[in-house]
Amino acid sequence: MRRLLVTIAHGDRGLTLLVVGLVLTAALCRLAMRRTDALAAARGKTILTICRSAMKRDRLETRELKAAFEARHPDIFLHVIQSNLERKPDTMIAAGVAPDLVFVGVDKVNFYLEGDALLDLTPFVEADPELADLRAALRADPEAPPTDFFPQAVEPFVRERDGQRRLYAMPVNYTPFIVYYSKDLFDRYNVPYPAENWTWEDLREKARALTRDRQGRRVDQPGFDPNQIVCYGFSFALWQHGVETFIRQNGGRLVSEDGTRVVADDPRTVEALQFLFDLKYRRRCSALRLRRWRFPRETSRCSCGASLRSPVSTSRRRTWTGTSPHCRAAQPASARPSSTPTRGGFLANAGIRRPRSVF
Repeated sequence: MRRLLVTIAHGDRGLTLLVVGLVLTAALCRLAMRRTDALAAARGKTILTICRSAMKRDRLETRELKAAFEARHPDIFLHVIQSNLERKPDTMIAAGVAPDLVFVGVDKVNFYLEGDALLDLTPFVEADPELADLRAALRADPEAPPTDFFPQAVEPFVRERDGQRRLYAMPVNYTPFIVYYSKDLFDRYNVPYPAENWTWEDLREKARALTRDRQGRRVDQPGFDPNQIVCYGFSFALWQHGVETFIRQNGGRLVSEDGTRVVADDPRTVEALQFLFDLKYRRRCSALRLRRWRFPRETSRCSCGASLRSPVSTSRRRTWTGTSPHCRAAQPASARPSSTPTRGGFLANAGIRRPRSVF
């Protein structure tokens, strides 16, 4: 800071303008936030703060949810803070300005529980007449009929306290991974659609047949140019769930079932990782950088014939046909059909002053 002030004092005009601009921008943002909160408070509304990711899909979804919620609850104003910084809510909690609600994945639940930062939602669920299905899922009675909630979407947020099952977050999504394929690209390159019982080997062969350079050559044809690829045969999510889906399908694991040992050297795990590695780096059938990927329509940049992705985001049982005029879903067969889902939910800060409104 001292160097910065000295530099400004010595007349670096460009840097001076930059600093002044940043300060003014920060001040205007702060005033805008205060004005928004002040207007809401002046109308007698309860202000609730929500932290969520700033990814484009989350921004669009949150915008619609905010509008619908405020229309249904005109006495509540939602102040949404969207940031891709994963520790943003943690910093707010530590600073004593904790948000009322935070969207988290299952991997963060224990972190907040250990810090006594979560509100027990069980009393509210038990008292809400519209949540009979969630109460049934919370009880987890094996003899009870299926509820509207996937058990796998509820269980990660349940802990046992004093002999009772307690819920610490409202389940929001349960997102399985499936394989889409582009019928347009299969037709363009005269590649037969996958059969219902297709295998990993079939996936490999179709990925090779669909991977083309600018001259239309396949990856296994003479003269194929790996620097001029216009269509990749396959794409998969590089984060844990996309990779682990193949590992689980092959009967392998990354961590032992009791969570005490790393078992990534299991031959079945190694085989699944080798399969994906070969597709991506040896066969060049998968894009090295996700930002070059386009699906299902081919563009001037790059396209993809099939992709392992997460298509749906819901914590409740819904039917999805997996078909459209241009793409279709078809998971390759394996010894152990499996999809490793992502799961998330909204948790409430234990120290909030308006628990009923938050719920």
